[in-house]
Amino acid sequence: MSLSQTLLVALRSLRLNLMRSFLTMLGIVIGVASVVTVLAIGSGAQGRVADQIQAIGANVLMINPGTAKKDGVRLKAGTRLTLTEGDVDAILAQVPQVRAAAGSLSGSAQIVRENRNWNTTVNGTTNGHFLVRDWLLARGRVFNGTEQTTAAKVAILGSVVAKELFGRDNPVGTEVRIMSVPFEVVGVLDA
Repeated sequence: MSLSQTLLVALRSLRLNLMRSFLTMLGIVIGVASVVTVLAIGSGAQGRVADQIQAIGANVLMINPGTAKKDGVRLKAGTRLTLTEGDVDAILAQVPQVRAAAGSLSGSAQIVRENRNWNTTVNGTTNGHFLVRDWLLARGRVFNGTEQTTAAKVAILGSVVAKELFGRDNPVGTEVRIMSVPFEVVGVLDA
């Protein structure tokens, strides 16, 4: 049998068995669509996980200080401050593979600007924190050397805090109060 005769027999067979041909075609379409859908869901989930890891920092090692005990109950990590700025400096000096290191103290506080306020997490940290976390600035600047060494009262706001307190106004150069202490805003993080 030649190729043209084989095609004619196949077409006649498809025409004579329309329902079987339709169901076979439907099965193939559903099967291919299922495989494509599963692959798309898997790729989307993989991308989402990669984004979450990138948000934390892909090559970040966080070292939390010890925990304190109160009345025989162990409290959360970081309740006993056993790490110092000297430890951060020692890590940078003694471990050549470390590009940046930053100490950080965090807690919740109310931030106030005129008649607006917002409750958020406040971090006391250094410039290394922004490099470690891969956080970029949308406006302003990071802390300068003098501000960092003297623990000057300057702040870099997150994008949500800036929006809630300032709306569309540029907060750089203005003042906010954190726990009743005035801070000058020197920068705003990118969203």
